[in-house]
Amino acid sequence: MLVLSWILNSVSDSIPQSIVFMENAVDVWIDLKERFSQ
Repeated sequence: MLVLSWILNSVSDSIPQSIVFMENAVDVWIDLKERFSQ
C-alpha cells in the first residue's frame, strides 16, 4: 500500500484518475509502463 500511495502522489494529476481504482502497485506500474513506453 505504501508503494501504491507513493506512485499515486508522484504522477501527474491527470493520470491518477485512471489508476486510482487499481488494486496493487504492480498493476499501476504496468499501466504506467505501457502508457509511457510508446
